[in-house]
Amino acid sequence: MVTGLSAGKTTITATANDGSNKKASITVNVLVPVSNIRLQPADDLIETIGYGKSATTLVAYGNTYGDPSEKNVEWDYKIQILKRVTYLDSAGYILDRIDTIYDDTDETDRLLKDKKLFVMKNGKVTAGSQAIYDSCNRFGVRKLPSSTGPELVDGKKVYTDYMYVASVSAEATDGSGSRALIRYTIGDLAKSIGLYGFNWWGRTN
Repeated sequence: MVTGLSAGKTTITATANDGSNKKASITVNVLVPVSNIRLQPADDLIETIGYGKSATTLVAYGNTYGDPSEKNVEWDYKIQILKRVTYLDSAGYILDRIDTIYDDTDETDRLLKDKKLFVMKNGKVTAGSQAIYDSCNRFGVRKLPSSTGPELVDGKKVYTDYMYVASVSAEATDGSGSRALIRYTIGDLAKSIGLYGFNWWGRTN
């Protein structure tokens, strides 16, 4: 058994002990593995992509064992249908939100990829247009179940919504097995934002 103590290359040679002096060698490359990886949208964006827009996914590499020798990932994605149950109090504040995958079939993934509802390359996810979204939902390519709510459960308002998601996964290529997942939804972008002025009376030294 060989144990790697630090990063680098070494050559291991074995010699036959039958008097023939036959030898064989192998070069071993010892890497500092990634301890974990984490995915997040670039530019502090949220995980909802506007129709026809794109989001770039950034990878953060864990360094518990030191600076990783290799910082690369292999990307993949699958289009699914997400079920989201939201619980609100009587004032309308969110108490809890539970997401579960409602439809994870390969058939749904294939149909929605054929329509280009989401396209992903090297972690960059592009959402389809409003027309593509409508062709998938309204016209039956993979229609979303109807949303429900509010329903009153134990004094809480409960809403149930269904949405398309692109589940983007990344796996480190260093053999560590580190994986991470991020889910993007599709929807309208904000039309405008407003800022309100205020007066501030304070002390400056």
